[in-house]
Amino acid sequence: MPNRHEAHRAPYVPVAGDLIKLVTPNIHAKNAKTKTAFAFAIAGIPICMVLFMLGGALSGVISFGFMALTLIGFVGFGICGMVLNVLHLKKEKYKHLIILLDEIKMNDKSIIDNLSITRTIGKNSVIGIIRKLIETKNLEDYEIIGDIGVAQKSLQARVSDFAVVVNKQVIMTAQQEPQRPPRCSSCGAAVKQDSGRFCAFCGTKL
Repeated sequence: MPNRHEAHRAPYVPVAGDLIKLVTPNIHAKNAKTKTAFAFAIAGIPICMVLFMLGGALSGVISFGFMALTLIGFVGFGICGMVLNVLHLKKEKYKHLIILLDEIKMNDKSIIDNLSITRTIGKNSVIGIIRKLIETKNLEDYEIIGDIGVAQKSLQARVSDFAVVVNKQVIMTAQQEPQRPPRCSSCGAAVKQDSGRFCAFCGTKL
């Protein structure tokens, strides 16, 4: 679940150019570092608030010299807020890359059109991201097959292997679609199996 610092933010819509810039060797480690920095930034906000309030209280009671604490807290609060925004956006970009990586690694071969990221990013852009993931050794055991799919190198897959999978999916989708009842060519009413040779509504011969 998102924490209270993220709940109000609009969901990030992935952009190919933004994602491909983050594709570097060992993405999982970079993602972990970003999450750690984000957690520290969140922890810094209440600390800065305490410094701000403590400095204000002490300067009014003991000495104005404690105004420095107020200034530090105020500036620190602003810096933490800006850092949080930057890290949150970076964290969201990494999330989409990690999902793409996990989707591909879950299977020996995958059809690119079936990857979830293709719903928001064009296929050609997804291919570009996958190609860079391979180049940076995040997917070093995989290869792109004819811009149709991505598969483990050990399979020595061919385009025809993916064509068979695509055809099976088309057939399964067609079989799962509910069959529509026949209709009268004259009035468009649904024709029941026991309707006989004539339409029960308009009397037209079927």
